[in-house]
Amino acid sequence: MKKILAISLIGLLSLLIQATAMAEKESTENTTMSQTESSIETTATEESAEESKETEATEEAEDAEATEDDKDQAAVLGDSIDVYSLRGDNDIDAASEAFPNHRTMVVDGGIDVTFGDQPPMVPHSIDKDRISLQENTCLKCHSKADSKLESAPKPTPSHFKGRDGKKKSKIVAGRYFCTQCHTPQANTKPLIKNNFKD
Repeated sequence: MKKILAISLIGLLSLLIQATAMAEKESTENTTMSQTESSIETTATEESAEESKETEATEEAEDAEATEDDKDQAAVLGDSIDVYSLRGDNDIDAASEAFPNHRTMVVDGGIDVTFGDQPPMVPHSIDKDRISLQENTCLKCHSKADSKLESAPKPTPSHFKGRDGKKKSKIVAGRYFCTQCHTPQANTKPLIKNNFKD
């Protein structure tokens, strides 16, 4: 019995010694690997720093060239380039004069469309019309029921087609706010020349 215990203890001790040796070996390998990885990371960091310096230098050179080009172009166009809108050349936070309110064109028989599926333009004033969730005064003349009485065009079938493609009995919500597509026209000189042909 004593011999069996002694042999068992010797076996356990040898296993313990082997496990300790393996743990030390793994620890040494991990240390070596982490040192290698850190040196690789350091090298990569140094390389990326050099690349970013080169990129910054290149971008600065390009910016300098662009600035020179801008100066040359400004000299050709004049010393400064001004952008004008209906507000004039006033700063955003400055008060501006009211832009002229041109009279709306009134065209008997309507305004001809210039391309297929163009929303027809409104040939009369709509200053007193109201469109809200509660009312749409356009439909007093342009609804299916009233269009014959008023001799006004009625909405096309597309105004009654929902997103699901099914026909509805009332104008669908996406077509309810008429002025998002149909607008009155002012009798003014065009801002730019337009040679569009259908």
